[in-house]
Amino acid sequence: MAKKPKYSKLIGLTKSIKNVAITYGPAILLVVVNHYQEWMSPSTAQVIAPFMGIVAYYIKNYQSNK
Repeated sequence: MAKKPKYSKLIGLTKSIKNVAITYGPAILLVVVNHYQEWMSPSTAQVIAPFMGIVAYYIKNYQSNK
């Protein structure tokens, strides 16, 4: 008989965080993108806004390819 693999708490936690990020990430990111000008200075926004776009695009592609 094949041995049953041990449950890894780290793998379980990682998969749970990933699933929550994929499920709720776009909604949270949308709120952040729509209101980032209220809490971020324009000079900081120029640097961070492209990274928010990259994350949003990654999440969109992940969901469409799943």
